[in-house]
Amino acid sequence: MVKTELVITTVGGTSSSSITQYEYDTQGNVNKRINTSSAGLQETTTFANGLATAITSNQATYTLNSQGFVTKRVNTNGTSSVYQYNAAGQNTVIENYNASGGKTGYTTYESVDKRLNTPTNPLGFKGHPTTVPATYGNNGLTAKLVTYTIDAAGKETKTNESSWVYQGDSRGNVASYVYTSSFLSGTSMVTGTSTYTYAYEGC
Repeated sequence: MVKTELVITTVGGTSSSSITQYEYDTQGNVNKRINTSSAGLQETTTFANGLATAITSNQATYTLNSQGFVTKRVNTNGTSSVYQYNAAGQNTVIENYNASGGKTGYTTYESVDKRLNTPTNPLGFKGHPTTVPATYGNNGLTAKLVTYTIDAAGKETKTNESSWVYQGDSRGNVASYVYTSSFLSGTSMVTGTSTYTYAYEGC
């Protein structure tokens, strides 16, 4: 069985599109995901026994660990990113490097289940039609991320800090969340806050 999903995004009057095609085995499990986009991306992820086994792309080379998570991505221009995970398989750090191997920055992550005591009924969204094994960790919902850049002299500068505070309904679905983001503008951080609410029908 094959299923195709098309996403069209319009920003400032300019549209871009991405197509994701899923192929399934006889048990209904996803065994291949093919991503293409109007920007030229061509990427195929293969799965076996519920884990990603390989990612081939015209824009990067990927290294995966035994859990099926990406541990390194090397872009065609030579820049790269290294992904770290904790014992629970959650992505905790992404480190970025230039083509010469110099570290240019990193982002730290916290997942929502570190901050909310809901291990038997974790918050989540419903409505997405396809369930695919994770390739960047068992993260669930992101609770916080902090991004730093590193200049040629090794000086670190925080450029972004974002947090998500979720409220769930009685079924464990996300009912709302407050998103707060601070980003570097000039020499100071500028902070903004938004609230998002969700309603569910038939699920």
